[in-house]
Amino acid sequence: GFKPSEEVTAEVGQVVSNIDLGSSPVSKGQEDAPYTVLEFADFQCPGCGVLHPQMDALVKENEDIRLVFKNFPLTQIHPHAISAAKAGLCAKEQGKFWPMSDLIFENQSVFYETGHEPKSTGEVADSYQFFAVQLQLNTAAFTACMNSDAVSDRVQEDMDLAAKHGVNSTPTLFLHGVCEHEGWVKILNGKAGVEAAIAAHRAGQVPTECGELASDESE
Repeated sequence: GFKPSEEVTAEVGQVVSNIDLGSSPVSKGQEDAPYTVLEFADFQCPGCGVLHPQMDALVKENEDIRLVFKNFPLTQIHPHAISAAKAGLCAKEQGKFWPMSDLIFENQSVFYETGHEPKSTGEVADSYQFFAVQLQLNTAAFTACMNSDAVSDRVQEDMDLAAKHGVNSTPTLFLHGVCEHEGWVKILNGKAGVEAAIAAHRAGQVPTECGELASDESE
């Protein structure tokens, strides 16, 4: 179970009401898990690459937590973030979102030349194809998906949702299950913060921020 070290407390940000999870990729973890972590991430973001295996471990270690992934490509600074988001969603169409996300996060060097200049779009597209072959995807279907309006629309939906809920950087985490109502608490200190918030909830403590949302919405 949870044994966050004594000094870790959850650094909690604002609480937002219902976030529509839509058809976003959902991790292993029970469907009716009492706690859900929602991560907004950018496949080209180094911090997201660091957090990815930690979130994977969190879910593997705790059956009562599930992880939902939404894309928030920071297009101003990461030219390949949107194409990477599409690659993840197109792999999802063939049941391989999480393995594809592992490959992209573990190989973020594919986005750059050795001098950290961004690679060309074509070179990066070749890397996604290589990953698709490694994952034994139907590559013709994968390519058709990558070029489709439907997948572009899905990425845009995630971006719109992020904007609606005040997300402006990655990775951004929200935790559901610690407020008595349907609110999602923004967790500011990663895996340790999620664990601390859940440990506190199990000990009967509700984040004070939960009350702020409850009073806002009851008027």
